[in-house]
Amino acid sequence: MANYYMLGGDGKEYGPVSAEQLRQWAVEGRANAQTQIRATDAVGYVAFGTVSELTASPVVQAPFPASAPQPRFFTQAQSAEDTETSAQTKRLAAIVAAGGVWMKLLALLMFLLTAGLCVMIIPIIIAWLPLWQGINLWGAANQAKQAVYTGSEHDLQQALEKIRRSFTIGFFMTLGLGLLALVYMAIGLMMGGMNALQGLGGNGSF
Repeated sequence: MANYYMLGGDGKEYGPVSAEQLRQWAVEGRANAQTQIRATDAVGYVAFGTVSELTASPVVQAPFPASAPQPRFFTQAQSAEDTETSAQTKRLAAIVAAGGVWMKLLALLMFLLTAGLCVMIIPIIIAWLPLWQGINLWGAANQAKQAVYTGSEHDLQQALEKIRRSFTIGFFMTLGLGLLALVYMAIGLMMGGMNALQGLGGNGSF
């Protein structure tokens, strides 16, 4: 029998463990038909309920205590539904991941903008916004790519959450930079007006 890795709810990979151990985890409620697993010699994840080796027979174990929940066995209908859910997640994630290159390029521009603002000694309340924007966009691109690979709804949700956050950051960043531009413009006009007045005063002294 093959050994397997299991992707936990915390995003970490556990294993390798035997098929018998995985079935035991399912009985204990630590895994279900939608849990993502992969064989040690495989690259991609599949849903637990789609692997016949794991669903063919229940785990032989001591009787459950009276208060313990009864084991949940996976049906063919559940397996098909979980497989379709995973496939749909991968299709949606692929749409987001298709823009991953542009998200990362924009993230790099945000990092450069952060460096430029720091050189200009711009107030930290504005300078850190493009840095945060860049980190979010870079993370969203990576999370979407991982969702295409794993078919995990959690990964896709995390990618979309980072994209949503980037719009919020973008609003405040644009507002802050716009206000800063107005301040510099006002200072420039004041300096220009003062120079003009000095010029008039100098001309009147002759």
